[in-house]
Amino acid sequence: MISSPTLQSALAGERDGFLWFHVEDPNSSVLDELARTYKLHELAIEDCRVPGTRAKLDDYGDTLFVVANVLHFDPKRCECTFTEIDFFLRENLVITVREGPDPVLDQIRASFASDERLAHTGRLFHRILDGIVDRFLPVLDTIEERIENLEERAVDHTSSAFLSETFSLKRSLIEFRRVSISMRDLLSQLLRREESWLQ
Repeated sequence: MISSPTLQSALAGERDGFLWFHVEDPNSSVLDELARTYKLHELAIEDCRVPGTRAKLDDYGDTLFVVANVLHFDPKRCECTFTEIDFFLRENLVITVREGPDPVLDQIRASFASDERLAHTGRLFHRILDGIVDRFLPVLDTIEERIENLEERAVDHTSSAFLSETFSLKRSLIEFRRVSISMRDLLSQLLRREESWLQ
C-alpha cells in the first residue's frame, strides 16, 4: 500500500505487488520522490528532464532505464519531430515519464484494471512500446502522400512554396530515419536482455 499522497497521485496501476507509476511533469516533485523512494539514478532523472533524448537503454544494476522516441508529423509545417517516453523498469515496478498527456498511455491506463496481464513489467512495457512503434507507419504514409502530391505539382510548375515544402519534406525524412534507427537499435538491445521479468 502506498502511504505517500504524492506517490499515490502518480500511481497508474497496482495489482498483486506490481506497481506502475506515471509522471506527466518531469520537473515535478513527484519524480524527485520516486527517485528517492526507489533509488533511481540521478543521471537517468536528468535525462528525463532534458527534452530531445534519442532512444537508448542504460543499465543501472537492478533497474533498466529506457528512452523511447515518439514520432510526430505536423502537416501544416510539413515537419517531422519526436518526443520521448522514459521508462524505469524493475521486477514488479514500472515508472513512465512523459511530458504532458499521451493517448497510448491513457488507453493502457484505462484498461489496466480490467486486464490483469498488464500487471507485469515485460508485458506492460511491450504494450506501451507497441503503441509507440504503431505511430511510425502513419507518419511515413503521410510523408509519402505529400511526396506524391509534390511530384504531381512538379510537372505543372515550381514556386518558392513548392521548393520550401520539398526541403521541409527532405528534412522530415532525415529526422524520420534518425529516430527510426535509434529505435531499431534500442529494440535490438532489448531483445538481447536476459531478465526474466522483461520477457
